Amino acid sequence: MRDTKRDAVTRLLLGKIADGTLRPGAPVPSGAALAREAGCHTATCLAALRALLADGTLARGPSRGARLRVAPPQGQHGAPAGALGQRLSRELAARRHAAGLTQPELAKLLGVSVTTVGHAETGRNPGSLAGSP
Repeated sequence: MRDTKRDAVTRLLLGKIADGTLRPGAPVPSGAALAREAGCHTATCLAALRALLADGTLARGPSRGARLRVAPPQGQHGAPAGALGQRLSRELAARRHAAGLTQPELAKLLGVSVTTVGHAETGRNPGSLAGSP
């Protein structure tokens, strides 16, 4: 019976992805939110989330504590994900530190907002500096 409920939660999430309610890169609901929506135990919802993560439907968020996100379709290029994206984010921050710059100083030099620099360094929007002057 437990697998049947887990499968129902999986179908619920896949349906939201298929109808565009959940788009690539968007965070998925938490296990508790899914439990309220699906009317089942949180552990069942977490098992469904783990299964979707394992099959590549979902991806980890940009930081350790971030919620899971809908993975981009195969072959679609987007923001760097996983280990590569984390490495890029760490490298951006390390180079800024090595140059002796604060985020506000770097933002002023690049002509972008401090938020843009922060997002690039945390992996939330790593491509945001590409279009800067």
